Amino acid sequence: MTAPVEELRPGKAGYWVGGVLVGLGLLVGAVLFGFALSHSIGEFRELGDDIDAMDRFTVPGEAVVTLDEPGEYVVYAEGPVTPIGRVGAAAVTVESTEGDSTPLVLRSVGIDETYNVGDHAGRAALRFTVDEPGDYRVTVGTVPASVTEVAIGPGIDVFGPVGSVFVVIFVPAGVGGSLAIAGAVVLIVTGVRRSGARRRARMAASPLPPAWGAMPAGYAPPAAPPGYGPPPGYGPPPGYGPPPGYGPPGQPLPPGLPPSAYPPPGWAPVGTPPPGPAPTAWPPTAWPPTAWPPAAEAPAPPTDPPSENG
Repeated sequence: MTAPVEELRPGKAGYWVGGVLVGLGLLVGAVLFGFALSHSIGEFRELGDDIDAMDRFTVPGEAVVTLDEPGEYVVYAEGPVTPIGRVGAAAVTVESTEGDSTPLVLRSVGIDETYNVGDHAGRAALRFTVDEPGDYRVTVGTVPASVTEVAIGPGIDVFGPVGSVFVVIFVPAGVGGSLAIAGAVVLIVTGVRRSGARRRARMAASPLPPAWGAMPAGYAPPAAPPGYGPPPGYGPPPGYGPPPGYGPPGQPLPPGLPPSAYPPPGWAPVGTPPPGPAPTAWPPTAWPPTAWPPAAEAPAPPTDPPSENG
């Protein structure tokens, strides 16, 4: 008889805890995925707006751009096809529109940044620093054929949108997945422990089988079915026996057989002990010895006892 399910330990609370953790993990993962996806979309939109807001013109040529804030700016080479060729500092001049200005120092970019957003595909070419806001004249000479425009603007952050993609993938999976896995573990452990408890309760309620040992009194093996025996007429085939002319083992072969049927001289069957020396005749011819039985020895002459006088 099995113990009631409600008496098993652990109880069903483990199922509730595991189910809640699994559901919470799925819910948290979905919510985080939604927030992360919305943030990533906003990052890419902001990147597109920054690229659209840059001043650009066709090259070769020149244009006056307004730089509202001091800081570092980047010259981007743009074109309709990729890869876009590199533009060196010798082909570009940037200087203020003030009369006493001098060309700004142009430096190569440290990281090869590229973008392809909307209608614009570009590549970072040069960077320069502006100390005073105002209008600046940018002149671009001979450039590779793949470059059709240049854009001037603050450095764009391409790592933010790219990083947001990893956030969309790994943060919901990490947080929500951890909760779901923890819930699954609780469910499995609870199920295994309850199954073991149910099995132990069933074994405790069932009588143990008798121990292996002597047969109980009065027990006898079942008898063979009646009429069981060899098939009728079973025996050696008719005419079976030794070949004609041969006798039982150990008997000499009859005369008249082919010479090859006889053993060679001195042959003995396997296991026959080698012949020993011929026994001597018994009783021996010299037995018993002469003068038998031996004559009795003559007794020794008596000695006279000593006299008192002498």
